Amino acid sequence: MQNACVKHIHKSLPKTRFAVDFAPVPGTEDLYMRLVVHPYTKWEDLIAFVLHVSDEGKRFLGEKGVPNSFN
Repeated sequence: MQNACVKHIHKSLPKTRFAVDFAPVPGTEDLYMRLVVHPYTKWEDLIAFVLHVSDEGKRFLGEKGVPNSFN
């Protein structure tokens, strides 16, 4: 389910200045997200990005019936 969540979040990301992809964790089949940020990116934009990822992850897990313990 972790990999499905990573793919769901990646697909949900709006087109922005951020370069985001996902890749396998070496030696496993698990995925992780990679983010490249320009050094002059506004702090507020980073916060908005992290909040989007958090909200989408919670939404995905909620749809799968996983209790939300991150409030």
